[in-house]
Amino acid sequence: MSLDTRSPFRPPFRWHGWFSEGTDHPGPATDREEPIISQVITTTPLTGRVAVVTGASSGIGEATAERLAQLGAKVAVAARRKENLDALVARVGEAGGTALAVPLDVTDREAVREAAQRVEQELGRVELASTTPGCS
Repeated sequence: MSLDTRSPFRPPFRWHGWFSEGTDHPGPATDREEPIISQVITTTPLTGRVAVVTGASSGIGEATAERLAQLGAKVAVAARRKENLDALVARVGEAGGTALAVPLDVTDREAVREAAQRVEQELGRVELASTTPGCS
C-alpha cells in the first residue's frame, strides 16, 4: 500500500519518527520541520482530557494507559481481567492520576455501549481512544 503524497493530509510528525530517528523508512517528504512522534508522545500535556484504552489489563494496552495517565489524561481502562484493571487503577492513583476500571468484553456490543455511557458519566466526554484488545 502506498500513500498519495499529494494528499492535503499532513500528520503532526515525520513518518520515520515512528521507527527511530534517522532511519531510511520511505515516507512522504514534508516541506516543514515537524516533531517526530516520540516527541509528541513525551511532551504533549493531556490534562483534562479523557482517554479510553481497551486491552489495558496487560502489555501494550497497560503501558499506553499508564503513559496517558502520566501525561495528565483521565483514563478509562477496559479489558476482561478485572483484577489486572484494579491493580492498574491503583498504580495510576498512587502516582496522582485518575483511572476507572471498566471490565469489558469488546465482542459484546451492548456491554460496549453501557461502558461508553459509564465512562462519559464518570469521567466526561471521551477525546482519545486506544484499542489494543487481545484475542483468546
